[in-house]
Amino acid sequence: MLYDEPAEMLRRAGALLTSGEVAAMTADQRRAVGVQLARLGAMWPDLFVTLDRENDVLTRARDEVASRLSALGDAGALESDDPVDPIERYRHVLRQLNDALPRLHAQRHTDDGAAALATLRQALHSAGEIEARMVDKAWAVR
Repeated sequence: MLYDEPAEMLRRAGALLTSGEVAAMTADQRRAVGVQLARLGAMWPDLFVTLDRENDVLTRARDEVASRLSALGDAGALESDDPVDPIERYRHVLRQLNDALPRLHAQRHTDDGAAALATLRQALHSAGEIEARMVDKAWAVR
């Protein structure tokens, strides 16, 4: 998951830099570590705003899907008791949407089922575009 990667990148770089292995690294290897850290720095200013925007898009979709499922008689299918932590919320809502997919596909022949699937597809596309803008900044670092 994208939002877990920055922490892992920092952990790996920190472990490498404090292990004494840097002296044994080639210039290309040191440059690769530096580029990864620079990419992380390029993403950092947008990281939390991007996460908030994705959460908003995905939560609205989840709520719309829940409403459509409820109209189909699947009451209480998706509870909206979201975690406060933004990363935990992101994971929670994605799991809910993923778990709803079999029920949505089973109802795809109904108006509400088809509309819910369209909502979900559009939300995932929009969330991907939001995330891609941030990632593009990181990959611009060479």
